[in-house]
Amino acid sequence: LHLLGHITFNSKGDAGKPVADSLLEKLWPVIGDAFTPLQAPPATRADLPAVNAAALWRLPADWRPAGATLSSVTTAPPDTGAVLADVDFDWAGDTARHVGTLVHRHLEQIATQGPEHWTPERIAGLQKGVRLGLRNLGVDADEVEQAVTRTLRALQQTLAHETGRWILDAHKDARCEWPLTVAEQTARHYVIDRSFVDPKGVRWIIDYKTGEHLDGDRDAFLDSEQERYRAQLENYGRIVRALEDRPIRLALYFPLFPDWRVWDYAG
Repeated sequence: LHLLGHITFNSKGDAGKPVADSLLEKLWPVIGDAFTPLQAPPATRADLPAVNAAALWRLPADWRPAGATLSSVTTAPPDTGAVLADVDFDWAGDTARHVGTLVHRHLEQIATQGPEHWTPERIAGLQKGVRLGLRNLGVDADEVEQAVTRTLRALQQTLAHETGRWILDAHKDARCEWPLTVAEQTARHYVIDRSFVDPKGVRWIIDYKTGEHLDGDRDAFLDSEQERYRAQLENYGRIVRALEDRPIRLALYFPLFPDWRVWDYAG
């Protein structure tokens, strides 16, 4: 049995009297002389949690992309895995978005640690954590198991796919979830899922899309997705071009197929 009591101390550090009619007041004649205040030691830098702050790249307020006004390059919001209403996915709505969130999160982790450290068994071992993550995001209980299966399948297929594994490999100036801010009258924020520079000096800008098409021509669907998101990727290309002068390739990667669409940024 443990009894906890509370007293105050004066400016000299001497203990005051317990609150009147409290249990501690009744015990004080017995324990008062032995009472020692518990003082927490001051936190040291080693005690403080590590903060892994992401660097923000800010474009100057007077920046303008060649051949366009600033307003024309800030038309596409950063992708959050949202499924547009007219896309024929087998899952639409919140569950699909939450699967996308978990897939993005784990692809970032795999790329940061290196895909060579991620075996199929380790991916399978994520099941409990993925289930908890999906439930915390609000996925209904009757949909969560299918969502877990889809999330793990996206990760397994990406690691088993030559292109997917190459995207996650270590590269020069590699970045995951790269935050960029364009400053105008108001700041506009963008996040690039994956970016790096290949041995030929080409900057890759890659956006993950976790939608899945049920029926019809797969290639036609991927081509239509390329056109759907072309403006978004071109916008990323314009912003990065303001930061560095090198060739840029744009790509959409689809973990659930797995497949991708690639084109050169010509801006």
